[in-house]
Amino acid sequence: MFFKSLLSPLQSLILLIALTLVSCNDASPSGKNAPTSTDTATQNVVTYSDVTLEWNMQGKVYEVGRPHLMTDSCSLHFACDCCMAKIAFNSDGSFYDMSYCMSDQAMRSGVFNVDDGIVELSYDSTCVRRLYNWENEVDTSAVDFFYSDTLVPPRTLKYNVSMCGDKVRLSSLDRSEIAMETDENFAEFMEYLQREHLKYASK
Repeated sequence: MFFKSLLSPLQSLILLIALTLVSCNDASPSGKNAPTSTDTATQNVVTYSDVTLEWNMQGKVYEVGRPHLMTDSCSLHFACDCCMAKIAFNSDGSFYDMSYCMSDQAMRSGVFNVDDGIVELSYDSTCVRRLYNWENEVDTSAVDFFYSDTLVPPRTLKYNVSMCGDKVRLSSLDRSEIAMETDENFAEFMEYLQREHLKYASK
C-alpha cells in the first residue's frame, strides 16, 4: 500500500535518492569492491554439527556489514549511514533481513538451512520498504513514512561459518559481507518488524 502526498521538487529528489540507496534487489549491504584478501580469523572454523549450528542460530539477531567494518572486539562498527543490515533467524527455519539507510528501511524474508557447514539463505520475492516522508519536515500533520511492498527476483546467499571469540560469524562465499551474532533481544526485534514492516506485506 502507498501513502500519496505532494512533494516539492527538492523533496522529490531526496526521495528518489533514498529509493536508490534502499534497494529491494539487495536488502543487505553492497558487496561491490569487497576485499579479496584472506581473512585469517575465519580459520577458526566451527565444528558443530549442522543440526546443532542451526539450533544455535535460531532466536538470534545478526548484524551484517562489509568485512572492513569488522573490529578486534568481534563486532561490526558502522561509521556510515547506509551500510548496515540485520538478519533475525526464527525457530521455524525462516529469517528476516532488514537493511537501513538513515530513516529508510527495506525488509526481505525467506528460509535458511545448514548443509555440510554452509548456511544457505533463500530469499522470497517480497520486499517491504519504509521511506521517510520529507514533507514531514515542514508539515507535521503529514504522515511520517511511506510504505510499499514490491515483488523482486528471489535470490540465494551462502555463508561459511567460523567463530570470533564466543560469537558465531557468517562470511559470504564471495567474501563481500560478514554477519556477526549479537546480543540484541530477538523478541523485541520481531515486535518491531511486526509493527513497522510485516503488517504492510501482501498476504
